[in-house]
Formats: sequence, C-alpha cells, structure tokens
Amino acid sequence: TVVEKVARTLKAKVVDELSSKVTHVVVKNVSKDDSPGSGRTVKLLMGIISAARILQFDWVTDSMEAGYWVLEDDYQLPDNEYGNSGQRRAWFKKAQGEPPLFHGYEFQLFGTIQNLPKGDLEQLISAGGGVLVTELFRHDIKPQSRRPELAPQHHVLLFDPSNQGIMRLRKLRTEVATLQETAAQLGKPLRVVKSQTLLDTIYQYDTDKLLDTDISE
Repeated sequence: TVVEKVARTLKAKVVDELSSKVTHVVVKNVSKDDSPGSGRTVKLLMGIISAARILQFDWVTDSMEAGYWVLEDDYQLPDNEYGNSGQRRAWFKKAQGEPPLFHGYEFQLFGTIQNLPKGDLEQLISAGGGVLVTELFRHDIKPQSRRPELAPQHHVLLFDPSNQGIMRLRKLRTEVATLQETAAQLGKPLRVVKSQTLLDTIYQYDTDKLLDTDISE
C-alpha cells in the first residue's frame, strides 16, 4: 500500500492493530461534502481514545512527494459536527497527566451491539482505561478479589436499543431492576447507557456525554 511504501522510505512502522504504542492514525481525507459523522469508524475512535495523532491521508502522499514527514498541522481533522475536537481534548488531557477517559469505569454489555463486534467494544473500553465485565459490582460484592482502592467507581450497563424486541426489552428491564437493587445496597451509582451514547462519548472525549437512559415503561 501507499502507506507501507512511505513508511519504509521514511523509516516508520505500519501496524494492523492500534495500541498505546501507536503515535499516528491515518484516515481518509475529509471533504466539505461529507455527511456529519460519516468517517466515524472504530479506527478513528481508537485513535481518539488512545490520544494518537489522527491525520488525513494527504499527509502521507505529500510526505512521499517531499521525501520527509511534512508538518502535521495542516492535515488534522476539522472539528466534528458537535463543534469540538475529541482528538485535541485527548491530547490536552494526556499532556496534563490526567488518567484515560474511562479510568475507574466498568461496563457490562446487555445483548449485542449492531455493527460493533464485542471484541472491538472491549478494545475501545480497554484503550480508554476501563474494563468490560460479565457482571457489574462483582468487585464490590467480593472486595477480597481486588484491592479496594482499585475498585471501579463508575458502573455502566450498555445496551443497543435497535437490538431490543419486546421480550429482550422486558429482560433488560429485569436486569436493570436487579442491578439497581444491588447498587442501592452498596451505595453505588448505576448508569444505563445506549451504545451510541458510549461512541459519542469517545468521539467527543467527554464523559459528561455518558448520560443515563430511562427504559421504564
């Protein structure tokens, strides 16, 4: 590929999977005719939550023509449709020495998420410092299994409303009621959050967007 060719020439390394060691993520060029959010891929979200430099593809081709890595400023993504930049917020927070976006968070997935494999979801959450668990509050109920000071402070049940039929919705409400009872006994907060809200939170790099959802009848 063009990226691999330029990387070999300019002494860089191309990897297939994102990790904390990745410094740059290259995405397709952004056009003014693109619909809002059209470029929001798992690759882009991973770049944001990992605080990597996310640059448009022209940076690669222009660097190839120049024979060296050209300055990055002109190739950064413009502000998103919300009028802010998740990647800039991520850089700033990291530079200030703040913990990752989901530090202290544990998430439980109810069912599946359309167009987002569980493996990708787990990778996104892990890159943000959080953890995907099979059962919320487990470490609060059995504190001996984990050092108390490391126990999660935020507990989130994720669900995709597009995948919930009548029977699934009833099961979801039952699951929420059970978790709410446990949360009340422990004096802990519980949030029930749509999967799209989680992705919006990463996209804007702002946990204030991780809003609770009312699923009551």
